[in-house]
Amino acid sequence: MRTDGFLPGARLEHYTCILDLLGRPGHLREVESLISDMLMEPSVSMYRALLSACQIHGNLEIVVRMSACLIELCPPDSSAHVQLSKAFATDRQWCSAAVVREAMTAWSCVEDQMQVG
Repeated sequence: MRTDGFLPGARLEHYTCILDLLGRPGHLREVESLISDMLMEPSVSMYRALLSACQIHGNLEIVVRMSACLIELCPPDSSAHVQLSKAFATDRQWCSAAVVREAMTAWSCVEDQMQVG
């Protein structure tokens, strides 16, 4: 039984599976819409599923938006930076890819200093 377009009792894991199933064949806008319209806070794995699908289908526009959301949700997670850098490189935007890699390296250096100190 559906209520207002959502499945009652569905957990984050259920939504993540649905997002992955929609994203693999390329229904990227639908996945992005589902994430933004969900009644609960999207999880890191949801953003990763969409980023992977965008990488497969070459949708740089959504990769940029969703990477920003993933970085905001979990700043130390390097997967968003890696996916964003790969998407820029695939689109031959070498300067943008380098900027993302440098930001990731800078974050890694700060993390190392925090662990040592």
